[in-house]
Amino acid sequence: MGTLQETLRAKIPQWREEIAEVKATMGDKVISEVTVNQAYGGMRGVKSMVCDTSVVDPDKGLIIRGHPLLEIKDLRPEETFFLLLTGERPDADAKAALQHEFDRRSQVPDYVWDLLKAMPRDSHPMCMLDTGILVMERESVFRQWYDKGMRKEDYWIPMLGDALNILARMPVIAAGVYRIRYEKGSVKTWTHGLDWGANFANMLGIPDPTEAYAKLMRIYLSFHADHEGGNVSANTCHTVGSSLSDAYYSVSAGLNGLAGPLHGLANQECLKWVLELMARFGGSPTQEQLREFAFETLRSGQVIPGYGHAVLRVVDPRFAGFLEFGRKYIADDPVFKTVSDIFDVVPKVLEEYSDEPRQSRQVADRQHLAQRGRGVGFASVRIWFDRISVLHGAVFGVAGDGYAIATGAESRTRYGADATEVGFDGLDQEAEVERNRHHVLRGTKATSTFDNGRALISASACEGSPPERIEFVLTTYSSD
Repeated sequence: MGTLQETLRAKIPQWREEIAEVKATMGDKVISEVTVNQAYGGMRGVKSMVCDTSVVDPDKGLIIRGHPLLEIKDLRPEETFFLLLTGERPDADAKAALQHEFDRRSQVPDYVWDLLKAMPRDSHPMCMLDTGILVMERESVFRQWYDKGMRKEDYWIPMLGDALNILARMPVIAAGVYRIRYEKGSVKTWTHGLDWGANFANMLGIPDPTEAYAKLMRIYLSFHADHEGGNVSANTCHTVGSSLSDAYYSVSAGLNGLAGPLHGLANQECLKWVLELMARFGGSPTQEQLREFAFETLRSGQVIPGYGHAVLRVVDPRFAGFLEFGRKYIADDPVFKTVSDIFDVVPKVLEEYSDEPRQSRQVADRQHLAQRGRGVGFASVRIWFDRISVLHGAVFGVAGDGYAIATGAESRTRYGADATEVGFDGLDQEAEVERNRHHVLRGTKATSTFDNGRALISASACEGSPPERIEFVLTTYSSD
């Protein structure tokens, strides 16, 4: 087997011939249809692109170049990268050659550190990482070649050069961001001869006498190497790159998408919930305390981060791999123990919560509102949707997988294409309910009033597999 560059030089002409044949023989074949709801809902579920590198199967999870993730969990990040680009695992020589490429490309320009150190001290690490990548755009090999003029068939050569430069420097910058942002001392440099994951762990400066942390970073970087092409960050990279913007622009744009709470920031939201849980109980809670905290979260109108995925219907194999690693290396760590218990407890809580008797939930939620609303006059609405009911009071709430907002003097919550609307006194801002993040329940105006604080709407007024009924319970609390 040759180097990465040699392997791609041999494969790319073959792939071009295969694509040309597919287009010639099946170019008119319809592969997807689009509904109005999908158009409004971010094109979710629409087959509209080709992604060779990986796929997320609802029942199997991430599959990289035909390999289920957990079957290749022992690959180092360099090997996973080689597999993603070529469809083949590198042999020892190809792996060593790729590591040498990273060694010689890893030097981060001084102006990057000057810029990062000049940023506001409370800058988010993702903003700093994105800035560090984008400012290096002046180094782009692709831009230099393009400005001089080159054949379209050769675009991949300088683009690969940019990709390798970014991949060699990104762990250096990411570790440097951590050390600058959290005042851990001077930044550390890349060590020649160390692999990608071990270098990142070493540059973070976290003591690692058993090398377990380096092992964790290898797994972490491999597990997050790819997640098919339709997610926000990957699709953004492709979109920006399609204009022939170089890899620095494309990767920077992708990182901006990754920073959102419905994408990469979800990891931070999960950790935040775990740490809040531990702070509440002064350390790793018992399973009963965890159960209590989970119910409290749900009954306050919030969601438990990390549960619910747009595609997966099984446990994310990435989580399964991390869980296996944790049980082997850090089983006694309080944070890990808490996460492990969450995995055992929370799914049962979610199931119980969805089946909880409505009347008991109303009482519990009214008690919660009474505590929050002491001395304040406000109204609350409960929305039952697909057997999931969660409180929203005062100004904000969640219904199923969506949102409802209500404030002021006369609000209307709209449902269905057949013009069904509920109105009630005490609130004044239009509210809308989403399902699975799609705006699927919309309609024109037709007001219905409450009878003793309750209104029922016919399911025939709703689109998209509605429940048997939607129930609103209005509870008003007066100022003391």
